[in-house]
Formats: sequence, C-alpha cells, structure tokens
Amino acid sequence: MDAARFEEVLQISASTEAVRRLVKLNYWDNQWWSRHIKDWRLKILLCGLSARVAYRTIQTYQHVTNKLCEIGYDKLTRLSEGEFKTILAPLGLKDTRWRFWQSVQRFCERYEERQEELARLSNDEFIELLRKEIWGAGYKVAQASVLYIRGYHSGVIVVDSGMRNLLAPCLGFATNPSDKGYELMRRQLEALAPTINCQDLLRETGYGDIAKRLAPDEVDHWWVHLVLIYFKREFCNAHRPEQCPLLRARLVVDPSKPACGGVEQRRNREREVCERLNGGP
Repeated sequence: MDAARFEEVLQISASTEAVRRLVKLNYWDNQWWSRHIKDWRLKILLCGLSARVAYRTIQTYQHVTNKLCEIGYDKLTRLSEGEFKTILAPLGLKDTRWRFWQSVQRFCERYEERQEELARLSNDEFIELLRKEIWGAGYKVAQASVLYIRGYHSGVIVVDSGMRNLLAPCLGFATNPSDKGYELMRRQLEALAPTINCQDLLRETGYGDIAKRLAPDEVDHWWVHLVLIYFKREFCNAHRPEQCPLLRARLVVDPSKPACGGVEQRRNREREVCERLNGGP
C-alpha cells in the first residue's frame, strides 16, 4: 500500500454518504468512548467491555456503561462478584468480563501512584504494557485504551476485527488472524497517515467543519480511524462485494477474491495465512 493509493482509499471511503454521517456522529463525542468520562481507570474498563459487542447492540452497551460510570470506579471495586455480574448481564460473557475487571483493578492499583511514568511512555510502549499486564486485553483493547486515555487526537489508529479480517487483506496490508494482526495493521496505518494531505482531503470529501480545527500540516488520525471503521461497517460487514466502491475503483488487491465475499471464503483465507505462519505451503 503506497501513499497515493491510501489517499484514494480514504477519499472514496470518506465520500460515501453513510460513512460521512457516521463519522460526523462520532467525531466530536464517540458513542463507544464518550469524552465526558474523565477517570482513566474507567476508560480501560469501558474499552474492555466494548469487546465482543456488536454495533447493533450499542444502546445496550451504553446502558450498562452509563450505570457503571454513575457508580464510579472506587465504588465499583467494592461490589461483590454477583453484584458486578448482574450489571454486566446484558452484555453476556459475564465470567470473562469479571476476570478482565479483576485484572484491570490490579493494574490500576500498581500504577495509581505512577501515572507520570505512564505519561512518559510512547503510544507503542503503553499499548504493549496494557496488553501484557491486563488479562484479556489483547492489542485491540490496549489500542483503544491508550486512545481513550490520551484523547481522540493522540495519534492512535485503533484496528478492530473487521478491519483486520476484511479490509486488511482486500487492501493489501500485511496482517494475520492472530491478536498480533491488530498491531501489524495499526502500525502500517499510522505510518501511512502522515503521507496524506489531510486538510485538502477533508474539504474535498465534505468534512470542512473538521478541517477547520486542524493546523495546516496536522494529520487527523482519529478521522482516519473513523472513516475506515465505518466504511468496514457499512460495506465490508454487508458481505456484498458487488456494492463495494473500493472494488469498483479497482483498489482491491484481488478483485476475484474479496474478503467480504462470504464467511467460508474468509475462513479459507485465514487458514492459508496460518499455514504460511506455521511454515506450511
């Protein structure tokens, strides 16, 4: 993926009306990671709870997380396992989420008096720390946590499962179906982002209100994340390659095998990648 091709992918993706509507809905105050939450400890918890939650059930997620935030982090630590799981019940996976919560508490206890140390870490270092020290976080949750803690414009481009599994193979990003695949794609996206003319691209695609907040040479990593994740949601998740504007523009690496072509096709591609990683044919 070269710079010119990446800019064309963003230009086409951002120009679609459905993507533009969702990006603008989530740019200033994200539906998953509200800017109104200030407690860094709650931000880690919310990022972990957003895992394995479908967009169609976002209102359920918001209901649960609003309840948790109303209680507050310190009071949450005093809830019994049964009380905490009762609040989490609508999200499912209560045992897994409880174990994650226990690990979040241990991490926050270790670093409560060491926040300056965390602040000195690079984004890459902070992501690795969270992934290693919090059970169940993985790269996807760690990326989201660093973005949420440091702010929408901290330079982190969070990669979700659909971006890794569907967008990455279609567009030619080096990745794999393991947890590491999220991080591989993130680093490639963040290396490409500074190569685009962000101001011009925002104005050309109908985001003049966002362009106004940027300095002349500033790159809006948050906008890049939102454009790609909502393009994935609107087009890739539909599994209808004939409707994909990137396919029509011949920006897909192998037009005969779009990753969104079907579940079985995606599974076959993932098996092929795993075989190569394990030294197979």
